Amino acid sequence: MSRRSSRKSAIASYAETEDREEGGVVAIDEAVSEETTGGAKKRGGKVVKKETVNDEIVGAAKNGKATAKRKIDREAEISPPPKRRIKAEEKEEDEEEKIVEKPAKKPAKKRKTKEEAENEAMPVAARTAVETLKRKMYFGAHISAAGGVQNSLPNALHIGANSLALFLKSQRKWSSPPLAPSTTTEFLSLSKQHSYDPARHILPHGSYLVNLAQADPEKAEQAYTCFLDDLARCEALGIGLYNFHPGNTGGHSRDEAIARIARMLNRAHRATKSVVTLLENMAGAGNVVGSRFEDLRDVITLVDDKSRVGVCIDTCHAFAAGYDLRSPSAFAATMKEFNDVVGAKYLRALHLNDSKTPLGSHRDLHANIGTGFLGLRAFWNV
Repeated sequence: MSRRSSRKSAIASYAETEDREEGGVVAIDEAVSEETTGGAKKRGGKVVKKETVNDEIVGAAKNGKATAKRKIDREAEISPPPKRRIKAEEKEEDEEEKIVEKPAKKPAKKRKTKEEAENEAMPVAARTAVETLKRKMYFGAHISAAGGVQNSLPNALHIGANSLALFLKSQRKWSSPPLAPSTTTEFLSLSKQHSYDPARHILPHGSYLVNLAQADPEKAEQAYTCFLDDLARCEALGIGLYNFHPGNTGGHSRDEAIARIARMLNRAHRATKSVVTLLENMAGAGNVVGSRFEDLRDVITLVDDKSRVGVCIDTCHAFAAGYDLRSPSAFAATMKEFNDVVGAKYLRALHLNDSKTPLGSHRDLHANIGTGFLGLRAFWNV
């Protein structure tokens, strides 16, 4: 047996017989050669190493175990066993998740009062209410009355208007449902709440279908009925002014058309109490009445109650009809002509519109202010 193989056998035998220690001596099989025993003495047919050698082997084995044990004990003191460590880490992760899932509660918001909610819904109301504006003129726009005329008032407030125009009903239908009592009540309530005076600050626009210059008796009656219905709505809502387009000659003479318009106005004034009917100047296309200041003057001349009639000048229509408004001198000249022909006392309102077509084009094509042939310069003159 070679030295290497005998050494392996000795180590294997030592591992198997470790528990059979006797007085500090380790027994080894006879087969171990003298080379492996290193000159050990024979006792009773057994080969036994010197006690000193055996003591070293046993001591080394014990020291190795003790060192390993101390190392394990130190690790146990420093950190928990693997299973406990995993549980501890899981617990920390769960606590972190809980913190993320449950953020700190925000303090409860104070509930808004009804008045605060309304003010927030209409943020410009406080600074646009008529009573807070120290102006000589009232500015607004044509406002949507979708869902009922009462809705026009909050719509006007939202754009900062202290006056407004609107349609009291569909302008493209001959008949419409009457005003509901609740609609009238709400309109009057909102007018008072937001300091609108319907008699002065609201200017409805008449139906585009109405032609008070109509020569056909049946069509003329239809036009009058629709016109009178609008005036009745004005009175129910406390509105004091009503704007309309004079009409069209229909191929008849201008004088005849003007006379028919005046007769219809007199009839409507007698059927109502206080609404002032405003003739709007026109652009002058075709047989339209009202493109010249003289047309307006002639209608007013034939109206019996002069306190019930007035004029609304549309800047686009005037410009298209040939009245220049672009420079201060041109504007002043046009207004002087109006005063000389009609009379400034009859001017009750203005429709401010730019024109898509040049001066004297006789085309009724409106443009946004500052984007047409009039330009912003004309509106500074107003």
